[in-house]
Amino acid sequence: MSIMAKALIGATGLGLLITPLASAGVEAKGTFVYGETVYSDPANGTCLGLFSSSSTLVNNGTDATARVFTGSGCTGAFASVPAHSLGDFPRQKLLSVYFTF
Repeated sequence: MSIMAKALIGATGLGLLITPLASAGVEAKGTFVYGETVYSDPANGTCLGLFSSSSTLVNNGTDATARVFTGSGCTGAFASVPAHSLGDFPRQKLLSVYFTF
């Protein structure tokens, strides 16, 4: 194998390793609201707690999909609320959320 081929393979492999790490700290731009919980520019891929005494409406004003969960720690049943949209969950109390692109 030539030196050029080895360099190309090495550079390609390095690119694959760097790409996931570069998106790890990305924030969802915008505001997410559920009851008393308001998150502005929430971290992507991080589980966040939700607090609401009676609200059933999720307002996902971010540029990422919000996955809302019935359990704490992003466990239990879940639903996805697309970017820049509303979700209504009258029969479910939501306890956690994470954002993904």
